[in-house]
Amino acid sequence: MDINIDIGKRLKEIQYHEGMKQWEFADHLNITQQSLSRYQNGKLSVSMELLIKIAHDTNGYDLNYLVANIGEITRLESAYAVHQQDFKKEQKTIQSLKEENNKLKMQFDELKDRTLDLSADLIKAMKVIKENEDTIEFLIKLCPTKRRHTKEERR
Repeated sequence: MDINIDIGKRLKEIQYHEGMKQWEFADHLNITQQSLSRYQNGKLSVSMELLIKIAHDTNGYDLNYLVANIGEITRLESAYAVHQQDFKKEQKTIQSLKEENNKLKMQFDELKDRTLDLSADLIKAMKVIKENEDTIEFLIKLCPTKRRHTKEERR
């Protein structure tokens, strides 16, 4: 197939997607309606300059599509919009993760504080136990002596 005819068909598709009449599309491209008609019918070769202009001036159609029919008739801004939506979703996910992380940090800090309080209480309890053990040991030392006397007195 002739490349001029192929490019001409794609120009017609873009005109259709833009919702313009032929004269409006030609005016938008700053060319005559006759020239556009000849491009679209494959009777005139489209310059690379015009293809680049079309790609940039008509909502950013993909130049690969215009020249080589690679891909679909998509606007680059549509791809950009998709990337923007993906980016916004990722930002929301990141925000949610940050919020969850902050909640977990707060819970951790609360547990850490409780653990420190419990540790302090445990240390106090251990000191009291040690004091009690010392007291018991002292009392035991005193008591057997008295018991011996008591036992000896009984004999």
